[in-house]
Amino acid sequence: MQIELKKEKPWFLISASLAFAALIASAVFALTLRGVKEIDSREIEYSTVLRGDVQLTVDTYGQFAPAVEQVLTAPAQGKVLKIVSRAGIRVEKDTIIMVLENLELEQSLEKSKSDLEKQKANFKSFEFEQQSAMLDRLASIATIEANLERLRLDLSVDSELYQRGVTSKINLKKSELAAKQEQDRLNFENKKLKHFIEMQKFELQQREIALSQAEKSVKRLQDKISGMSITAGMSGAIQEINAALGETVSMGQSVAKVGSNEDLIAQLKVPSYEADKITPGGRVTISANGQTVDGEISRIENKVVNGHILVEATLNNKAEGKFRPSQSLTGKIIFTTQKDQLYVEQIPGVQPNTAAFVYVFDGTNTLQRKQVHFGERSSGNIVVLGGVNESAKLAVVDLSQYSEFETLKITE
Repeated sequence: MQIELKKEKPWFLISASLAFAALIASAVFALTLRGVKEIDSREIEYSTVLRGDVQLTVDTYGQFAPAVEQVLTAPAQGKVLKIVSRAGIRVEKDTIIMVLENLELEQSLEKSKSDLEKQKANFKSFEFEQQSAMLDRLASIATIEANLERLRLDLSVDSELYQRGVTSKINLKKSELAAKQEQDRLNFENKKLKHFIEMQKFELQQREIALSQAEKSVKRLQDKISGMSITAGMSGAIQEINAALGETVSMGQSVAKVGSNEDLIAQLKVPSYEADKITPGGRVTISANGQTVDGEISRIENKVVNGHILVEATLNNKAEGKFRPSQSLTGKIIFTTQKDQLYVEQIPGVQPNTAAFVYVFDGTNTLQRKQVHFGERSSGNIVVLGGVNESAKLAVVDLSQYSEFETLKITE
């Protein structure tokens, strides 16, 4: 009887074959990643790693704004009769922006003018009355003085006659009494005159005060009506017009805003995550319209809006006349200086404080892919913390399409 033994499958051979295939695939993948790719030299730009003092900066953007702004308000309730100037127009101090109308105010002015004229007429009449009363009192005193002089003459005659024995003593006494009574009368009239002058002065002051108040009332209403023609109040440009033609505005309501046109500040938007690097008094370089000026940070807002904080900077005198309000700008805020530091020109796609793979020229017409550690940005450059040495040449163009190759061969 023949017995057939069943052969078992060589599983160890199958496993070995699979492992060998995986090894081959890995090798092929590795060779592919580390393969060589040819690249035209005209596609490449280099930057050399340098060493020196580096000013670290925060890149920002924003716009110019007036350093001085003035809100114009309605001096009284009124209807917008005319809008003479529009937003954006350059103005001088006396430029009329809009005209308001208030009929009740004009009626009040006419009544005040009428009251003032009455006050003036009454004041003039009072002056004439007082002058007349003064003349009457002076005339009365003059009469008394004349009588007193006559009585003194009579007393002198009677005294001489009495000494001669021609007249009696009683007649002499009568003459003395008459002269004394007239003197007392004169003294009393002089006191009355002095009191009258004081009373006249006091009443005159009261009437002058009333007249002055009436004049001020007219002047105040005239100023209000004159103020209904609202002027810019300063040289600059109109920032806003806040009232429409025909609209009724209340007293004190804002109708326009004017800002300086030459004296400007820079309003910068800084990412909130870099806010801790910014301090008042810090230096900033402002660029716009192909021109650059220096500035100094004057104010930092704590409020975060859309991931940014607002920073304001004053500009040096060289900025006068070069820029205009609302003009866009870019800026670099200098927050510190690092001594004896490696740096290179900013490479596309490389972020600050990260590690990135870049291509480094090895001096033999090839570029090697290396990992480089970068620090803060610095005015178009970026700090190099490690991965390459001083004088290394890095490609500063976007070569991300070749990232699967470890080596790029440069061809002419």
